[in-house]
Amino acid sequence: MGKGELRCALIVACTAYHIDKFTWGQIGILQKHGFEVHVAASFDAALSGNSSSNYIEQCRERLINQDVKVFEMPFTRFPLSSNNIKAYRSLKKLFKLYSYNLLHCHTPTGGLVSRLAAVRYRKKGLSVIYTAHGFHFFKGAPLLNWLLYYPVEWFLAKLTDCLIVINEEDEKIASKLPAKTVKKINGIGVPREPYDEAKPIDKTAFGLNKNTFVFLYVGELSKRKNQELLIKSFSEIVDKCPETVFLLVGEGVMRPSYEQLISSLNLTQKVLLLGWRDDIPSLVTMSDVVVSSAKQEGLPVNLIEAMMAGKPIIASDCRGNKELAEQAGIVARSQKGFSEAMVLLYNNSELRTNFGQASKAASHKYEAAVVDEEMEKLYIAL
Repeated sequence: MGKGELRCALIVACTAYHIDKFTWGQIGILQKHGFEVHVAASFDAALSGNSSSNYIEQCRERLINQDVKVFEMPFTRFPLSSNNIKAYRSLKKLFKLYSYNLLHCHTPTGGLVSRLAAVRYRKKGLSVIYTAHGFHFFKGAPLLNWLLYYPVEWFLAKLTDCLIVINEEDEKIASKLPAKTVKKINGIGVPREPYDEAKPIDKTAFGLNKNTFVFLYVGELSKRKNQELLIKSFSEIVDKCPETVFLLVGEGVMRPSYEQLISSLNLTQKVLLLGWRDDIPSLVTMSDVVVSSAKQEGLPVNLIEAMMAGKPIIASDCRGNKELAEQAGIVARSQKGFSEAMVLLYNNSELRTNFGQASKAASHKYEAAVVDEEMEKLYIAL
C-alpha cells in the first residue's frame, strides 16, 4: 500500500443494511491507506428486514458523504434467484471497468456472487477476502444445511485469499476449507464510547418504578432470535420475582404472534415490546441482565453491547452466544434453564456484580479500535 499510489477496493454485501452494520471500519481503514472505496449491495428496503426506506436512503447518503461510490445490485437472499444472476453480470462489468486491487465481501449471497464474478480478475492480482458472519452449517444445524452449504463454501474457499471468521466454532470448520488463509477476528467491532458515556433511561418512562428489575433482549422479532422461548420462560418466574419486567427491543414478522402469546399468558404489564429504538446504549445501561435465546448466531452484537456496559448475560447454547456467555454469565440450554438462570440472577446481587465485572473485562477484545487494528494488519499483509 504505497503512498501516492491510487488503489481501488470493492466491498460487497447482500443489502445496504449489511454494509451499514458491517463495513464502516473497513471503509475507514482502506481510505486511510489511499484506496478509492466502492460498495455494491441491494438498496431495497424490503430485503433488509424491518429497515425502513428512510433508513436505507440514509445509508446511501452516509456512504456518498464519505466519498464512497455506491452501486446498486439486485441481490436476493435465495442464491439461485435470477436476480443474483443479474447481479453477477453487473459485478463482472464493474471488475472490467475498474481495476480493483481488493474485494472484501460479506453475507452468503454477496460472498457467493462476487467471488464467482471475480475469478478472472483474481488471476490478475485481485485479492479476495470473505467475512463469514456465521456459517449456515454449524453444530446442531439441520443435515440439509451441511449438504447444501458446506460443499458450496468449500468450493468458494478455493477462490478466497483470506477467509475471516468471527467465532471459535467457525474457525475450526474454516481450518479444513481450502482458503489460502483463515483468520479469526472478534466480530465487526463495537464502539466503546457510547457505553462509557451512556446514562440509563429513567425507568418511570416505561411506567416502572425505579427498583424494577429489568431483563432486556435486543434483536429482530424473528423465529431465529426465538423470543417465544424467553417469553414462556419469563412467565414461569413472575410469581417468584414480582418486581421484574422483560423488555423486548426490535421489530419483525413475529411481533403479532408475540403480542398474542404475551396476552394469552397475562403478561401485558410484564413483557413490553418497545419496537425499534435508537437509544440502545441507554437501554442496556438501564437493564440489570441482558438475555438472548437465539437459535443461531455468528458473534452477536447485542451481547457484546451488554458486556461493554458491564452487564451479566444469559444466553442460549448456540455458537457465538455460548462463546460470550461463558465469559460473562450463564449458558441456558432449555426453557427451564432460562427460568432458573433468571431467578438465580434476580436473587443474587453478588453474582450479578461478579458477572458484570467479568463481562466488562472481557469486552475489550471486541472493541472497534481493537478489531480495526487487526483488520488493518490483514489488509496490509495482502
